[in-house]
Amino acid sequence: MPERPTGTVSFLFTDIEGSTRLWEGSAEAMGAAVARHDALLLKAIGDNSGYVFSQSGDGIAASFGRAHQAVAAALQAQFAIVGVEWEVPAFRVRMAVHTGEAEERDGNYFGPTLNEAGRLLGSGHGGQVLISGATREVLGVQLSDGAGLRDLGEHRLRDVGRLLRVFQLIHPRLEEDFPPLRTEDPGRAGLPIQVTSLVGRHEELAKVEKLLGDGRLLTLIGAGGCGKTRLAVETASRWKVGRPGAVWFVDLTPVSEPDLVKSTVIRAMGMTESNDADALERLLEFVRARQGLLVLDNCEHVRDEVGLLVAALLRAAPSVTVLATSREALGLQGEVVWDVPPLPIPALDTAASDLLRFDSVRLFEARAAAVQPGFSITAANADAVRRICRRLDGIPLGVELAAARLRVISPDDLARRLEDSLAVLGSAGRDVVPHHRTLEATLEWSYQLLGAAEQALLARLAVFAGGWTLEAAEEIGRDGSLGSTEVLDVLFSLIDKSLVVVADGSLGVRYRLLEPIRQYAKSKLLLSGTGPETRQRHAAYFAGLAEMAFPKLIGPDEGVWLDRLEVDIDNLREALTWHLDTGEVARGQLMAGALHMFWGRTHRDEEALGWQERLLAADTKPGSPRARALLLSTLHPLEAAQAHHARLEEAVALYRESGPERELIMAIRIWGLHSDATGAWQTAVKLFEEALLRARALGDVALVTLAATDLASIRIRWVEDLVTPAPLIAEAVAAARSLGSPMALHNALVGAADLEESRGDLSAASALLVEALDLERSAGTRLGGVGVALTRLAEIALVEGRLDVALEYLADQYQQIQSLSYGEARTRDPLRRESLRIRGEIEVGRGHYRRGVTLLASHSATFGPQRLEKLRQDRFDTALDRARAALGDEEFSSAWNEGTAMSLERALRYGADDSSS
Repeated sequence: MPERPTGTVSFLFTDIEGSTRLWEGSAEAMGAAVARHDALLLKAIGDNSGYVFSQSGDGIAASFGRAHQAVAAALQAQFAIVGVEWEVPAFRVRMAVHTGEAEERDGNYFGPTLNEAGRLLGSGHGGQVLISGATREVLGVQLSDGAGLRDLGEHRLRDVGRLLRVFQLIHPRLEEDFPPLRTEDPGRAGLPIQVTSLVGRHEELAKVEKLLGDGRLLTLIGAGGCGKTRLAVETASRWKVGRPGAVWFVDLTPVSEPDLVKSTVIRAMGMTESNDADALERLLEFVRARQGLLVLDNCEHVRDEVGLLVAALLRAAPSVTVLATSREALGLQGEVVWDVPPLPIPALDTAASDLLRFDSVRLFEARAAAVQPGFSITAANADAVRRICRRLDGIPLGVELAAARLRVISPDDLARRLEDSLAVLGSAGRDVVPHHRTLEATLEWSYQLLGAAEQALLARLAVFAGGWTLEAAEEIGRDGSLGSTEVLDVLFSLIDKSLVVVADGSLGVRYRLLEPIRQYAKSKLLLSGTGPETRQRHAAYFAGLAEMAFPKLIGPDEGVWLDRLEVDIDNLREALTWHLDTGEVARGQLMAGALHMFWGRTHRDEEALGWQERLLAADTKPGSPRARALLLSTLHPLEAAQAHHARLEEAVALYRESGPERELIMAIRIWGLHSDATGAWQTAVKLFEEALLRARALGDVALVTLAATDLASIRIRWVEDLVTPAPLIAEAVAAARSLGSPMALHNALVGAADLEESRGDLSAASALLVEALDLERSAGTRLGGVGVALTRLAEIALVEGRLDVALEYLADQYQQIQSLSYGEARTRDPLRRESLRIRGEIEVGRGHYRRGVTLLASHSATFGPQRLEKLRQDRFDTALDRARAALGDEEFSSAWNEGTAMSLERALRYGADDSSS
């Protein structure tokens, strides 16, 4: 016999449904049936290590040390029962599994967990297996093949002072459809019955319950469809537990006139209606000596009248608490206002396996399964579901309506159609109030409650993508009737009415529209006829922001300006699109050119090139020489195509004719970087010399430090000059420190480290690189130098013979670059190729000659026709000679051919895999 479980125990309770009636029908047959029933259940319990501690005439109680054992026993027992042809008609057994702490004494158990398990069993039906939420939490995914759990929601069991979440064990071999659970809910008197379970909202419920307990008036505010009513109903149902008094629920949606508010509340409270002038006094007299919770739902359209009534009620009835829902606060003294947030949504790059951590996705899955049984989130539909939930910004009503459409449309089609219109969401059931039947109807209800100025500004705010600042709203939202001050007042009114969301960030307060509201407001902007003018002001504002940021992206505030551009990346894209769509090519070229350092520093090179190609293609007639030059000179310096060389040459020629000088210097420098990257180092030297000369003459510290570093670096690497670079490096480091630019200082430190390494002072080089590494880690990926310091440190450790340390640096570099997005990682390809060379030389040093040759060959194949600078080429050749001597020509050639056939990605994985050593 198994030992008696102690501590946290899972209990299985069983009961023959209607056993008294069955005994009265045929005692002899029932006796035989019960005996067989007992044998089947005892075997299932024993097979799963259960301990039977109680056995009555029609039921058994057993304990298990593990939840999955109890569930498996219940499933096995039900399989056995349905497999028998019982002589007793309608012989069915209900079961319940619950988990918790229990007191054990004399072979039996006592305590609340046992009471809850018994009440859970009593709420079920014959053939049904109920699983408590506590059991579900510890069960994990340990279910038999084909078994699953159906969420039946939260229920209040008789004599249990808390809500209990209940699941039903389902399996294709078992009956699945049963009547509603036999649960009591005295605390929900007057509350609307919820036909679906609440998904998520655990933290929100706890917060609202606390706020309601701390005060007497709590108003839940939020945009239409955000779940205010559902949260209020669930809170009210929980509020009753352990508290005396009643719960009254008043739906004010159908109240069309303010004068009808009092009579609606009177009727909901069970009072007799009358038309006398003393109705308010009668109501106050009714509640004066009573205790309870009054829920007033959808107050926004009769807000003033509700406010007067609630104020009077709270003064008259000290034991009554009010919970209101509205799209705008009631504005009463002592009122606590809480914004109901939308459900959390996944990021664009959230893995499919992590999607169900987000309540919006869980709600979508639950409601989709209701119309398409068996629906679940899979790798195949994960991207579509992610896009749907993000497009709807986690608004519960929108998510539920979207899930309902899966009856007739695939997730991919739904996601695609949602990009164009909310109308695809269709309508909810006829039992839903009219303004909640479609998401558009919900938004129209809110819109019609606005004044003309509020409607106009809401439409204009739809032009923003991803949010805006107060300054931007004042600039773009104003017109002949709305000045900056009026825009501020109207904006705050829209915030009060839950149509605009306020978010605090590192750059201060920002505002945004939830995406469904924005899409609706865009339709109003289009109908207003002011769309083109508003878009023009939006594009001009963000073009100005890009141009304002351009000279400040190298300097002490570069991080702040990178953040400012990053947070408005979607607005910048919208502005560039407008310039292209309207033929404002020159302004678009200026804007895209001004963003070139931002694109590069945030590793968006491919996107930058896309904008530049489109703007150059649209440049079909003479425009602004400066705009064209700025665009041409911002192409990624590592692009090797001859066409890009020609574009840079044209840019410099245009600048030489018309300036401005600072942009000419930047263009010359970028042409030099491009020449260096493509092997034309003699040209690069001349260009860097000119850039430095002009930067000094201009007195531009930022450009001096960059050009001095560039010139010193190329002379060290290709001219093998260790004399001229020393004062250049000293000048660059000093200028960068005085400037306060992390990016410029990082470049200068790496250049200084190259000089010390070439001199043979590896200790000094390492110290400089450690400082550069600290800058990389503090500035993050936006420094533009991710992986540089680690690559150089690995090479120094290799030269010093500290091979294990070199491998650690390379492993860190690999992980650092792997953490970037695909587009970001592409910008680090030169470093990734360098890591292959260093790793190959390390493997040769470790005596792993074949592996070393394979990696060196892969580096050579992906590096292209360029040669390494002499110092590194000598190390490369020495490693190959050593490996060839150890392997012999035939095996060396085999390893070399293997490496040249590898793609860069495959070679990097091969290099990072120590198991192949």
